[in-house]
Amino acid sequence: MGYILAEILACLLLAWLLGALLGWWLRGGCKDSSKDNTDDINALKKRYEDELQSKQDFYNTKIKNLEDSYTLKLNQTESKIKNLQSNLKHSENSSDESSEDLKKIHENQLQDKENFYDSKIKSIENSYLLKLNQAEAEKEDLKSEISKLKSLQENKQQLVDRDINHNTPIVNQKDKEKCYELEEIQGIGPGFALRLKKRGILNSCYLANKFLYDEHETNKISKKLEINSNVIKAWASMADLMKIDGISSEYAEILQEIGIDTRFELSKSNANDLHQKIKKYRDKYPNGPKIPDIRDIKRWIEKLS
Repeated sequence: MGYILAEILACLLLAWLLGALLGWWLRGGCKDSSKDNTDDINALKKRYEDELQSKQDFYNTKIKNLEDSYTLKLNQTESKIKNLQSNLKHSENSSDESSEDLKKIHENQLQDKENFYDSKIKSIENSYLLKLNQAEAEKEDLKSEISKLKSLQENKQQLVDRDINHNTPIVNQKDKEKCYELEEIQGIGPGFALRLKKRGILNSCYLANKFLYDEHETNKISKKLEINSNVIKAWASMADLMKIDGISSEYAEILQEIGIDTRFELSKSNANDLHQKIKKYRDKYPNGPKIPDIRDIKRWIEKLS
């Protein structure tokens, strides 16, 4: 508003200067001018006065509009202040009731959180107890396995010296059974040997004694090792034949291939016939091991008589 007033004053001052200049010019500078020039000056003066009056009216109107706008905003602000004061008073009146409601809501939320964490703690405790029970069960199983292993170790010599007598001639007690590492049997590599040892089959004597005549045990180990039961029987057969001094794994494989599966069958064989069968097998597979001498075959049979 101060800017507008300053502009009005500037316009008035300009008009006064123009009037003074025009008066000076009319008094002295234009004495020898014609009457027509005087009329033009008067017209010019009249035009400037009209323009000045028009500007005064424009700025007066603008000032009036600004005053009206300011008054309107002032009234609106006062109205807002009154509304805020009224709301504040209403809020103060209802603060007691609201605080009780908020307190109750807060207590309910707190109770819900307590219930949630109690449930979570209970779940963790149950999980821990379950794992603890499982660990205890595994511990008992381990103790049982250790006990079995100790029993096997204590009876190792008895298991080695034991001979299954299913119509099988008893080996003379002075001739100890010859036992070999599992890998020495044809067809058993380090992998199968390790898997057999994990199940208590420690050497060739264990293999022969456990699976040669026991169909149930043979089928059971066959499923665990995921191999054909006939393969297990062949291994057991060679292991049994290798108990005889002088029969290597190669000779045991040849005997098993020509139908001699056990020491009992070997004891009932004729040395000459057996020697001929071995020679025929050797002719069929010329790259195989050297065939045994007839004297060796007789010695094997004599050991079983």
